[in-house]
Amino acid sequence: LSRAKARRREKFIAQLPELARVLANASHAGLSLATALGIAGTELPEPASSELTRVATRLKFGAPLATAIEELNDRVGSRETNVLMSTLIVASRSGGSLVTALRDIAETLDQRKETRREVTTTLSQSVASSNLVILMGFAMLFMLNSIKPGTVDRMTREPIGQVALVVGGSLFAGGYLLIRRMTRIEP
Repeated sequence: LSRAKARRREKFIAQLPELARVLANASHAGLSLATALGIAGTELPEPASSELTRVATRLKFGAPLATAIEELNDRVGSRETNVLMSTLIVASRSGGSLVTALRDIAETLDQRKETRREVTTTLSQSVASSNLVILMGFAMLFMLNSIKPGTVDRMTREPIGQVALVVGGSLFAGGYLLIRRMTRIEP
């Protein structure tokens, strides 16, 4: 469930640059922010569609903009979402050039998405190495057993062999987890 929720959040974050553009275009056309959010809800695909429709519905029923946006942030919150939503709240309270701010945010979010994609591509070799570490452990046991049949069987029966298997397995698992931890990208 948490994995599906994270995937949905990632999809929503990927749609933020387009959301900012749609809101900027709607604001430039003179529409209110509530109407712009409703339009964005109809134009964008899932998950942004349902989330923005939910916000627009809350606004239609009289909820303050800050409350509706905070609820959205609670559901799909991230740094990028916080920046966009904070801009909407500040612009609704104090005025200013919402269109320019939204277009700048859209450009920044696109650059961030591209940078994240490049980093993920660069780290993919390390992720492959972490998978190879585990594969090598099993391959070594298979090679030992094929070179001298019965070696693995004896290792599992004798205490020193069991200790060697546990230590070796721990080192391989530790290497795998360490590589995965170092290559994890926080959203």
